[in-house]
Parts: sequence; structure tokens; C-alpha cells
Amino acid sequence: MSDISKSNDCLESIYIRNKIKNRIKCELEVDSENLHAWETGDRISGELDDSMLTYVVCFSEKMDCLSQWRGYADDGKGISIGFCKKMLESLPKIMHHNLSFSKVIYDEKQQEKYVNKVVKEIFSNMEFKGIGLTGIEWNSKLITKSSSFYR
Repeated sequence: MSDISKSNDCLESIYIRNKIKNRIKCELEVDSENLHAWETGDRISGELDDSMLTYVVCFSEKMDCLSQWRGYADDGKGISIGFCKKMLESLPKIMHHNLSFSKVIYDEKQQEKYVNKVVKEIFSNMEFKGIGLTGIEWNSKLITKSSSFYR
């Protein structure tokens, strides 16, 4: 398990958040005042989220897969460690940390469906909380989920 900000892929934790952010900006660009409020809130959120650490680990569902050995085990020179899936899934119930397990979503249609859902929620929150406050809050709510999407 390692800090996602130290990943060898700089887009790993921000890919889906950037898709959401770009959609919001497109929706708000007709009103420069609202766009400015959103961008200000988002900038503040980004500064706050820099202090939040997110650790990730990836598991394979396949017990023995040649491509995994080649790509992640020094071309087959590594070792394989097995874990009990049920035990891992029970950890969030007994830990005092924000811990979750999810499959990585590579499919662009599923990603787009998720973006649509989140954008709808964000605009709904804007009606009650205002654009600036929603801009501050949105990023921190998605920080752990955003590592589940990959291009």
C-alpha cells in the first residue's frame, strides 16, 4: 500500500475528478460570476485536500496471471501473496479509518455514467449550499473514490 500521490502515474488520483471539474466548468461558463465562485471554491478545496493522504493497493482477482507476473513482479522474478477476500472486506467495519474496497473502472461508458451522477449531485448541492461552498466540499468527498477510475 502506498501514497497515491507518489504513484508512477500522475493522473491516477485526479483523472475522474478532472472529468467532473471540466463538466462543471462547461455548465457554468455561461455565467462568469458563478464560474468564478466555483473555481475559487475548487481552488480552496485543492489546497485543503493536499493535506489529505490517500493510500492505495491493487489486487488481482486472478490467482495466477502471466501478464501480472510480467508487469508487476520483475518479469516473473517476484512472489505472489494470497489474501482472504472476506477478511479484507471486513476491515472497514473494524477499523477506525476511512477504508474502502472497489474495483477499478476502465470502461468509459461507466465512467461517464458516474460523472453524470456526481455532476447532478453537485448542482443539487449548489442550490442549497451555494456554488462556492459546494466547490470547497466536492473534492474531499471524492478523494477516495477517485482512485477507482482509470483511463
